[in-house]
Amino acid sequence: IALPLYFFVFADDKSGADDSLEGLFPPIATRSPTSQPSRTPTSPPSFSPTLSPTISPAPTISPSNAPTAPTGSPSLRPSSSPIRPATEFPTVQATSTTTPPVTMVPTAAQPTDLTEAPGPYSELVQLLVSRWPPLEELLNSPNPSSQAISWMLLDPSLDSYSDQQKVQRFTMATFFYSTNGENWIENEGWLSGENECLWYTASEFRPPCDSSGNLVNLELDKNGLAGSLPAELGLLSSSLTRLELSNGEDESSEMTGSIPSEIGLLTLLEYMSLYNHRITGSIPFQIGQLSLLTVVDLEGNVLSGSLPSTMGQLEKLNNLYMAYNRLTGQVPSELGNLQLLFNLDLSGNQLVATLPTELGNISFLQSLLLGINRLTGEIPTELGQLQLLVNLDLYGNQLSSTLPTELG
Repeated sequence: IALPLYFFVFADDKSGADDSLEGLFPPIATRSPTSQPSRTPTSPPSFSPTLSPTISPAPTISPSNAPTAPTGSPSLRPSSSPIRPATEFPTVQATSTTTPPVTMVPTAAQPTDLTEAPGPYSELVQLLVSRWPPLEELLNSPNPSSQAISWMLLDPSLDSYSDQQKVQRFTMATFFYSTNGENWIENEGWLSGENECLWYTASEFRPPCDSSGNLVNLELDKNGLAGSLPAELGLLSSSLTRLELSNGEDESSEMTGSIPSEIGLLTLLEYMSLYNHRITGSIPFQIGQLSLLTVVDLEGNVLSGSLPSTMGQLEKLNNLYMAYNRLTGQVPSELGNLQLLFNLDLSGNQLVATLPTELGNISFLQSLLLGINRLTGEIPTELGQLQLLVNLDLYGNQLSSTLPTELG
């Protein structure tokens, strides 16, 4: 069904394309301008996506009727802010006995080679290396992993923990050291003798752990994180469902480094936000293994390279935010497989070539933001199939000025 569309496409004369690009596309796109729409995800007209931190796979949603076209017409520049669906999460209380705080400064010299240390030293190291083989090469040099082990060895309750809890405490301690935890805005409880499920979390209504004491929500957004993401997060593959580490609008403290490929081990992950840091490098193709993801927010970083085609495997994805990075290459045609996608924001990058016609297959798409890139060619007539589209931004590209009749 063709909808009325008020559309203004700014197309440069092809003979002067190179000159015009210099003015349109600075080397680094401005991050999060005030004219951009709210990044809040939009709920579909007939159902709400499940962003629950439960580790069971989200149910398959099969709409029984064709989507109903919304009231109003899409516009070139977004005119309204999408609304993130309200989601209720179960209240889970972590049950554990609090032990006395652990001194963070060693009171005695630790063995030089932890792999050869006797007693609890050897047992802990053997356990951790068996779960994370790369650790063996890091033991005898100063790094977040070895710092985490040294801290654990000072815990008088170490022998009372299960193997799962030892691995979990090690992973969280490594994360603490890797992201400059001593200088976080809030770090109450972290690296104490308290149960790790009681350590500070930014969420006021989602507990960090489930009823079995497994870490399911790691939420430390707007908390002054710096440093880099440790690969050891992959050790939480059997539990973690939510990774919320966004930086808000504060740029005084930001994470750097790259996204470790081990992120692909977190196969239970449903929500991932690393918004507004200074993370560099390419997006690992292993992200396509996270089949339960509903939200991916990597906006406002310094990511480069192309969007991995494996993102087309994230069939439960509702919201994809990649704006204001340094992404290059083409818009992957595989994104057309994301039938449950509501919001797609790739604006403020350096994407080139023509728009894939497969974008017209995303039947629930409500917001398509591709402004301030280097896209060329015709606007696909297949976009006229997007009956629910209300926000369309193609400003600042080299697209044809001819408006497809399917959109008007």
